Amino acid sequence: MGEPVVETAEYDPRWPERAAAAIAESRDVLRETLTDITESRPTRNQRLLRDHLREHPRDAARYADLKRSPAAAGTVPAACTRAKTELVQELSDQARARLGLPSVPVREKTAHGPRP
Repeated sequence: MGEPVVETAEYDPRWPERAAAAIAESRDVLRETLTDITESRPTRNQRLLRDHLREHPRDAARYADLKRSPAAAGTVPAACTRAKTELVQELSDQARARLGLPSVPVREKTAHGPRP
């Protein structure tokens, strides 16, 4: 079996509501072991980038175009992630700068090197 192929979908305005419901369900099920998943560093950065894209349609279009491009060519997930990193870093830096926050790497390093 080969690696799975990335598929993209148009934005669905119901996604934030569905995510909130999934988070609430996870909290209920894992209350004893779950820390606040909405306040982890990766989640905060994703939320910051999400808000930036909602407020800046041109950046949202650039991000969407970039996501569609490798996926349309049948790129495997790891390669697709690498292709997005540069733009995501740029947009994250812009969003953080607007709030007076320093730049942070969008990819966290693990014991085995950067996360794809």
